[in-house]
Amino acid sequence: MQWSEVCRDKTLQDLPDKIELNEWGNIVMSPASNRHGGVRTRIAFHLMTLMGNGAVLTGSSIMAPKGVKAAGVVWASEVFYSLSGKTDGKHPIPMPRRSVWR
Repeated sequence: MQWSEVCRDKTLQDLPDKIELNEWGNIVMSPASNRHGGVRTRIAFHLMTLMGNGAVLTGSSIMAPKGVKAAGVVWASEVFYSLSGKTDGKHPIPMPRRSVWR
């Protein structure tokens, strides 16, 4: 399965769990805990404070080496973010250097 198919599939909309694709195109769903959400928020805040200009994204679709993943927190330079293609959520961005996984 391709990420564009996941985005078009009405049965996969508004689910409480995050959706990822593994390296074989299979859907992997795993719920995020409240603790995970809190840690992700703190990391995002620190990245915004320390890194200055750039985009801090949480739960974004990232094209990782083994499929499309939902990154916990990502920092990308403004240049990288603007050049990485479509940022509408339906197209994963390439994996930035600063990515935090769970």
